[in-house]
Amino acid sequence: MKYLLLIIPSIALLSCNTINREALIKTDSLLTVINSIDTLIAVYELDSTQERYKNMQKEVEFFGMYLMNFPENREQRDDVAEYANSAKGFKRFFNNLKTYQSNIQFSRKQIETLNADINNGTLTDEEIEKYLSEEIKAVSELHNMVSESVEKYNMLCSVYNKCKPSVILVIDSVKKANRIQ
Repeated sequence: MKYLLLIIPSIALLSCNTINREALIKTDSLLTVINSIDTLIAVYELDSTQERYKNMQKEVEFFGMYLMNFPENREQRDDVAEYANSAKGFKRFFNNLKTYQSNIQFSRKQIETLNADINNGTLTDEEIEKYLSEEIKAVSELHNMVSESVEKYNMLCSVYNKCKPSVILVIDSVKKANRIQ
């Protein structure tokens, strides 16, 4: 009987530790996903991507100041309009990156706090499951938003590459016509 009284609490403790170990593994996995999202965003914060956007802004501003009439060539006209629209898309993308960065920092802090609470034993199993599922949902949504933005960014880059030659031709012809250096 004595042994039975010792074995039952031991089994309960072991099952609790198993749940805690599984939760810790999940929080570590979530932190890994957060770090990979953060690394992905860092790639798009490079100077070269920022420089492309700044150059586009200058060219679009140039159109606003000097291009009173759109080019007669329909393809060039369409490319200039599409180029200007894609510049707006790049602006949205870079603004979204700032939002994603703050979401990453918030999620990272939440997960680290959850991890500490699990290690300290301050949460019940139900609370652990609840908080863990909330963080899984938040990280999953963040991952999906970043992936969608990256896909849009890549489409914008395709537009940029397609339209850039026409934009250069139009800018050069406007500069010649207006004798701008």
